[in-house]
Amino acid sequence: MIKKLKIRNFQSHKETDLEFNSGINALVGSSSVGKTAIIRAINWVVNNRPRGFSFHSTFSDDNYTYVEIDFDDCKVGLKKTEKESVYGLKVKKDWVKFTSFGADVPEEVRIAVNLNEINISNQFDTPFLALESAGEAGRVFGRIMKLDKVDSYIKTLTSAINTVSKEEKIFMDEMEKKKKELEKYSFIDEYEKEVENLKVIYDEFKSVMDTEESITDILARIETIEVEIEKLSKIEEYEKEFFKVESLLEELKKCSEAKSLLERVIKVNKDLGWLEFLDIISSEIESLSSLSLEYSHVKEMVERYSVEIEKYKELLSVEKQASLSFSKYVDEYKKLLIKAKKCPLCYGDLSEDKVNEIINDLVGGVYEV
Repeated sequence: MIKKLKIRNFQSHKETDLEFNSGINALVGSSSVGKTAIIRAINWVVNNRPRGFSFHSTFSDDNYTYVEIDFDDCKVGLKKTEKESVYGLKVKKDWVKFTSFGADVPEEVRIAVNLNEINISNQFDTPFLALESAGEAGRVFGRIMKLDKVDSYIKTLTSAINTVSKEEKIFMDEMEKKKKELEKYSFIDEYEKEVENLKVIYDEFKSVMDTEESITDILARIETIEVEIEKLSKIEEYEKEFFKVESLLEELKKCSEAKSLLERVIKVNKDLGWLEFLDIISSEIESLSSLSLEYSHVKEMVERYSVEIEKYKELLSVEKQASLSFSKYVDEYKKLLIKAKKCPLCYGDLSEDKVNEIINDLVGGVYEV
């Protein structure tokens, strides 16, 4: 409900302040004193009509027009000059200003006022809805009850439903096209199975290749060992010589004992004056000395051959271990080839006979697989 009305420089009103009572209020006065102008001032604030600046009082020196309405729960004011229009809204304590709203009423002001042209009649208007058609009356009552918004919502909703239906149809058509296109790729499931099989074959092939690398390493080690063994191929001759040397050592030992005996004899001969016998013994001693030198040389050879024999035994042990590992890897390699049924080099099919042929080529027919 309107409680107060303040008018400044609007038509015939230079400075007018009105207070209204609760209930019905009547404006009484002579013609052309400004009763209708009061209604126009209220309509001007509520609906921002009329436009322009022609309602400005011609007798006023002020260059603005201002109307303020005091409602139960808010205040609304509209100030206008030839260049600018400003709405003001005070709901609690502070005023809020609105500019650049064009021919409309700011939404915040419209909601706070909650009035429109239906609530305001001009001086020469016919009685409210008395001469209107039933349809127009229905539209007016619909606006009062805000059914026009319901109609607007229904139209918006119907439009949205139609839009969604069209989009749904487009989507369904597109989905059918995609389904038909996907039928072209129905073979993908089979290809996927083939890929899984290829993965298994690849893993087996990788295992075969790893085994082949291990076998290659073992073969290289065996070749190295064979070279070392070849260097020691004369070890049997060395053993024979060794046994001969042992026999010589025994003889030398006996000669050494004889030498010791002769030396004692020589001493006795010197004491007894057996000079001729001493010359003979001296000659024997010289022979024994040369045998002693030969004994030293032979002893050195025996020690060196003993070291070589120990190395030979170690190499024989390594060769034995390498042969066992080689046989194990060759067996595993053969099993993997038979299982994979594919050549690791050309990827061709392999029969069991072909696998045996590959294994025989690999080991050179030396190792039994």
